[in-house]
This record gives sequence, C-alpha cells and structure tokens, in this order.
Amino acid sequence: KDAKIINPYEFTNVFVKNFSENYDEASLKKLFSKFGNITSCVVQKDPVGKSLGHGFVNFEKPDCAAAAVASMNDFVLPNGDKLFASKAMKKLERQAFLKKEYEKRKQEYYKQFQNLNLYVKNFDESFNDEKLNLLFSPFGKIRSALVKKDESGKSKGFGFVCFTTCEEATAAIEGLNSKIVDTKPLYVSFAQNKEERKKVIDLEGYNNSYRPNMFPNASMPFIYPHPATVPYPHPPAINRYGQSRPMQSRPMQAVGGPGGQGYQQQNYRHGY
Repeated sequence: KDAKIINPYEFTNVFVKNFSENYDEASLKKLFSKFGNITSCVVQKDPVGKSLGHGFVNFEKPDCAAAAVASMNDFVLPNGDKLFASKAMKKLERQAFLKKEYEKRKQEYYKQFQNLNLYVKNFDESFNDEKLNLLFSPFGKIRSALVKKDESGKSKGFGFVCFTTCEEATAAIEGLNSKIVDTKPLYVSFAQNKEERKKVIDLEGYNNSYRPNMFPNASMPFIYPHPATVPYPHPPAINRYGQSRPMQSRPMQAVGGPGGQGYQQQNYRHGY
C-alpha cells in the first residue's frame, strides 16, 4: 500500500483567541461544531483556572478546519469582541509568521509616509523638537518633528520632520537644504529606510570598485576631471619584428570641477 502523501499546507488544528472569560470548552466547541466533526477542544487557563481568552479547536478533516478559519476569523461575538482564528502553528512557524507580518506592516507604514518624512542633519546641539518644528513650519503643516538624542539626552545632531503632503516636504528640501543655520550648512533630504540606504551603499561600493586607480582614496573629495584630461591609450607601437607593444595610458591630471572645487561624496550610515 502506498504511503499517504502529506500536504504541508493542510491543517486540522485551529488557534482561536479574543473570546471572553465566560467561554469554556463546551461553548467554544458549540461555536465551531457547525464546520465539521471536532476531535478536541481546549481553552487555555492560568494556574488558578481562569480562562486566558484563547484556545485550540482540532477538527477531524483539514477542509473543515480551513472552512472554520475562513468563516470565524474576524467574526464578531454577541458581546462585540472580534474573534481571531488561524492555523495553529508550531513555535518556529509562528515566529516566521510574526516576522513576516511585522515586515509587511513596516512596509505599509513606510509607504504611507514615503516622501512626507524628511531626514535633517548637521544642526547645532542646541536644537530641540520645538526649534526644529519652528524652522520647518513655514513650508506647511507638520505632523511631527523629532531630534534624536543619546542616552544622556544630548542631541545627536540629526532628526526627522514629517509633513502632511509631498509638495510641502519637497518645498522644505528646496528651501532649507544647504542653508546656513547657526554657522552650519543644513542637510535635508527624504528619509530612507534601512533597505534603501543599503542599496545606495552597495551601489557606491560597486561603482567605486571600477575606479580604484582613478580615486584610490575613497575619503578624498570627488574630483570632476575636465574631458581633455581623461586618460586615453596611445596607438600600439610596432617593433622591428612586427609585434605591437603593450598599450600605455597618458597620466591623468587632477583638475577640479566647476569653479575648481571638489564635490564631497554623500556619506550614508546604517540605521538612523
């Protein structure tokens, strides 16, 4: 006889929570019995026997368990409580599920405020939330303004300002980025999450790997060379035996960009 093939997506045990303390095994079983034959029903209790508001209902058949989850998740009980029903998961499964849900909610939250939240740095240590709010308020309605502090309460020199519209946030960048505030040039840009910053860092590393001889010191200012100074190879010289000599490049002259000034590369760090 062939061995039975187990479908990893099928389940019979249903986890249920958010019911009141008045629910016992009998009332929970009655609530779910319409979906099929139940082999066991357990309400979890504390050491003194008080219901913890969650439990497990195990069905005989997987399709019954799936129907119960589909119908009873978000089901509103007579007292107004909204029931939660899902596949009962082992610890590792539950941890993976919770991590996935957390990442999903985080991305949804980020998308909600994308192009509204600004990253601000290089301001004086005397800046607090109120002063940051006051500086950006001429550009629109501010949801929040926060100066990041260390454990001692001292400003870290950067923070975040969240506007209500993308137009307001864009206007703030155009109006305040590079503006001198208390003798320092302010840096203002759209806030990026860690994944976006990592992509930028990886891209910079990829690009830098293709110019090790041109800019050997990554900490040096980025110099824009004049087109006439870009190295180019000489035509191959032919020796007396008809063989070409190795190609050589003319040395590159370090010439500044517009106005002879170098342009400092943007520094990115992981985390805010």
